[in-house]
Amino acid sequence: MIILTSLLAIAVILLPVSKFIVFHPRHYSISVITYWLFDLGKGICVTYLAYLIGGWVAAYFASILAVITSMFSPICNSLAVASGATLVLSPILILLGIIVFVVSLLVTRYYFLSTYLAVAAVIILGLVFAAHIAIWATIVCLGIVICMEHRKHFRRYRHGVEKQMKW
Repeated sequence: MIILTSLLAIAVILLPVSKFIVFHPRHYSISVITYWLFDLGKGICVTYLAYLIGGWVAAYFASILAVITSMFSPICNSLAVASGATLVLSPILILLGIIVFVVSLLVTRYYFLSTYLAVAAVIILGLVFAAHIAIWATIVCLGIVICMEHRKHFRRYRHGVEKQMKW
């Protein structure tokens, strides 16, 4: 069952959603939000279907594999996929992570720094709110993969060339 759910995770993540959505340069923010929502839906779909097919262990492996696959796919946002997977695994944690992400984004205006802070908050709060140690371990693995993806932004920040978001 774990092999079946792993193949399902790869297939769902590699769906070319960008072919279904028309990109409009005048409505860039709407297109970005739409991509985020589709990637969030992919994470939810992969984790929930794996849970239905093979139980919680299959859901843990499928969510980790989905985030790793989205990390190497240029058409996916791995943070959105990890958020969708965490929404299925622990809804309270992802809501607290969203709050930390938005507040830190408003304060720092750096996307990658807000991502790091949200990942750290979800991992630390996972010690309190996670129902099982397996959920916490899965969230730690997802956080590590997300932080590995944002290493290039941290390097650009150290060299002073990372741009802040404009409001």
